[in-house]
Amino acid sequence: MKKQFKKTAALLLSLALILTLLPSFKISAYGPSEEERTKGYIFIDEFDVSDKVHDPDSDVRLVWLAAEDPETGQAIIHVTGKGLIDREKWRAAARAVSDLNFDGNFEYWRGVEDFGLSFGPDIRFPANSSSLLAGFDGPIYFAEKWESSIDDFTRLQCMSQVVDASYMFLDTAGFKRSVAFDISNVSDIQLMFKGSSVNSVRLFNNSQNSIEASQAFADADNLKYLEFNGLANNVEFGGLKYDYVMRNQTEGTQTSFDAHSSGSLQPGNHYIMFRHSKSTEGLYPLTKPPYSIVARFNSDKSELQIFGEGTISLSYWRNLAASIHDVDIPKVGNTWLVDVEQDYDIRFLSGCNIAFPEESGAFFAQFDGKIIFDSMPDTSQVKNMDSMFLNTPSLDFKDGLTFNTDNVTNMESMFETNVEEKIPFNSPIHFSDTSKVTSMGAMFDGRQSFNQPLDFNTQNVTEMSRMFCDASSFNQPVPFDTAKVEQMISMFEGASSFNQPIKFDTSRVKSIKSFMSGTSSYHYTLDLDLSSCADMGRLAENSGVEEIKLTGQQQDIATWLAFDGTQSLKKLEVKGINNCELRAFAGDFIIHDLTSDTKEYHAIDELDQDTFALPNQSHTKVYLATEEAGGALIKLDTPNQIDVDAGAAYSADDLDYKKAMVYDKEIAGTWQLSDSGITEPGQHDVQLVFTANESKYGTASKTITINIKPVKPVEKPQNEKSIYNDVEVTDKYYPISAQDKALIVR
Repeated sequence: MKKQFKKTAALLLSLALILTLLPSFKISAYGPSEEERTKGYIFIDEFDVSDKVHDPDSDVRLVWLAAEDPETGQAIIHVTGKGLIDREKWRAAARAVSDLNFDGNFEYWRGVEDFGLSFGPDIRFPANSSSLLAGFDGPIYFAEKWESSIDDFTRLQCMSQVVDASYMFLDTAGFKRSVAFDISNVSDIQLMFKGSSVNSVRLFNNSQNSIEASQAFADADNLKYLEFNGLANNVEFGGLKYDYVMRNQTEGTQTSFDAHSSGSLQPGNHYIMFRHSKSTEGLYPLTKPPYSIVARFNSDKSELQIFGEGTISLSYWRNLAASIHDVDIPKVGNTWLVDVEQDYDIRFLSGCNIAFPEESGAFFAQFDGKIIFDSMPDTSQVKNMDSMFLNTPSLDFKDGLTFNTDNVTNMESMFETNVEEKIPFNSPIHFSDTSKVTSMGAMFDGRQSFNQPLDFNTQNVTEMSRMFCDASSFNQPVPFDTAKVEQMISMFEGASSFNQPIKFDTSRVKSIKSFMSGTSSYHYTLDLDLSSCADMGRLAENSGVEEIKLTGQQQDIATWLAFDGTQSLKKLEVKGINNCELRAFAGDFIIHDLTSDTKEYHAIDELDQDTFALPNQSHTKVYLATEEAGGALIKLDTPNQIDVDAGAAYSADDLDYKKAMVYDKEIAGTWQLSDSGITEPGQHDVQLVFTANESKYGTASKTITINIKPVKPVEKPQNEKSIYNDVEVTDKYYPISAQDKALIVR
């Protein structure tokens, strides 16, 4: 048989023009001979060799292309020329390139083809095209395109003369196309697309002829859209894998069908069947029948527009995303898949009354484009807004986001993002009532541009972890009721602009680790009741906080790195919390154990080499050394009195010795007396003031006595005579200068 075919092929090829040698590639083990590949084509048209001389520029033939299929990288056999394919020659040519099996009236490709088939625009299939491509495993292409508002359909003009199309695309795994063709001359489409990978099919019957169509689309698992028009008889269908909606365009009615169920199409009507996605106008239904809300693309496909009235069905909404991007419908998790890039916006048109469903979690999650509300949706039914706008990089509500949140219980991760924002999100938020919400965890996590005032009722919230984590621009008051909150993990971590007073009831909080980590702008007092807390690790790590007060119930708490990098910390008070370690401070500090009333002084550079464990079972204060009252930290070692002769000048330098000590360390500075101008004989108290050269130590003073000696009287010299004989001279006189004395004596 194989030898006989080669002789026939050689006879046909002898009449062909010799083409330039094409690059050689293996098509299959049963591929053409080297001679056939050299010629480059096999004629498969309706003419006998004896009838005419073949014209290789126009006659129907198989040609091995040098290029590969851009989608699969496989070799391509191109069917080119102009005219009708001859069925027997097609079978013979197919035998040359594949191991085609014959079984009665049906033939099948072997199903493991490593090449594709491409049909030119002027090719026509024969009247009997039954099983013509059945079982072909490679990609199949048709040249003609029909631009549609729904899809790009391949319009199969090649089917115009076909009468029997049964089994034609049976089990064609590579036929992943959307096709449309006229079946006016067709009488049989049984099992035509059974088991194929076809995406969408449109069939038009202008002559209203009767058609046998049983199981035409059975097991076509990839089928999303099917359209019949002009059927002259009832057509039975069944075997579809997914749930479908059948819409009778003629009568305006719609019916839902479960997967694998059967149904029939009435003659003379125009039907559209779709997998809960598309209609003939390019509409995506977003509710169950009668489809009161639909979505459609505008003319340039830059917007997916939502309009209608009613409540969106979450399952239809999820199917919308899957249908548009031809991906599987996610069973759980995000609606818009992260690995799918959108080049369009979603717009809710004005004048509509659209409500969101009770479960609206992840409703827009991962959507790349803008979300535009010309009319705000009714969200009064919504209970779950978890991850509603998760990872939406183009979020921008110019007039603010106004939602009815009266029944919402979950807002966790509502605006969270970990992707780079294309449009900075900083829209005003207006929620009607949030008193039923129990979780606001990660609500604004990662929104680096958000900085809007929030008026939330948080009386029932139990989860606030990561609520403003990495919201680096946020700096608004947070007057939250936190009496029921149990988790505040990383609530403000990375909120580097935040600097608002925090007055939270934290008595029920179980974990507050990394609460203020990285809040470099925060300079208010942090006063926390940690009576129920088990973990405060990294509590204020690398924050700008200046004062912290922590109160516990003598419980052991994980405190690792709680005060690491707190370079601005000036006061720390810990009561009833064990295992606290000081790792950073604003300067030299004193650890004051109020329970035992003991103090320890430490220089700041000691923290470079070590950490200081605060006493357990104690009430401890840590404060800057300069905060010690009256500079008592500095001990002044000096005499307590300076003796001064009457009329003589004096200063602190007249002290016999003076030292300023900080514990066992002598420090340098300047010494001054509060009053150095006293002249009256006697003892006078003054302040000796020491000012340290290093400002961190501040000043110290002590009271000392300035003892100004009185002038002592002396006896009158016996051998000296007064020049004033008529003046009474007393027995005592005060010393005078030698010069004055000489004058007097003279």
